[in-house]
Amino acid sequence: MTARKKAPARKPAKDIRKPPAQAAAPAPPPAPEKTRSEVVRENIDAILALWSQGMSVRAAVKKLELPIESNDVHSVVWTSEELIGKWRAVSEYRAQALIEAAADNAQLCAASGDFKAAGELQLKLAAKTAPRLYGDKATVEHVGPHGGPIQSVTGVMSPEEAYRRMLGGGK
Repeated sequence: MTARKKAPARKPAKDIRKPPAQAAAPAPPPAPEKTRSEVVRENIDAILALWSQGMSVRAAVKKLELPIESNDVHSVVWTSEELIGKWRAVSEYRAQALIEAAADNAQLCAASGDFKAAGELQLKLAAKTAPRLYGDKATVEHVGPHGGPIQSVTGVMSPEEAYRRMLGGGK
């Protein structure tokens, strides 16, 4: 009998698997995001300052790079008496500033020889600042048939007559 030769011992296969991940320290919980209302309340003074200078609320929000929309500002303002007071105070200031700018524009139009535009702008300013004197007169006229007076018919009828007229369509 011949003795078999033993096969040489194989080298262990190289382990190509990734080593188990070491447990990393748990990440801190994310900071809670502020609600749109909170963002508005924290930035309302800056928004109103830009708005009072003639900028739109939308442009002010964009310039401040806030994660809100202009309608968020309006929604929050009109739910708080304090913010409504601030808004109205700034509105009055802004209106005066816009009137002064329009008056300056009217003078510039007149100086450049555009008297028609200057006159129209001055009339609009007068109508806005003193509407009782210079504003458009709104009248409502109530007239009857063919422009005549309104006719009113009154009469006393029995309950039976009223019921009959109701069923007959008022005739």
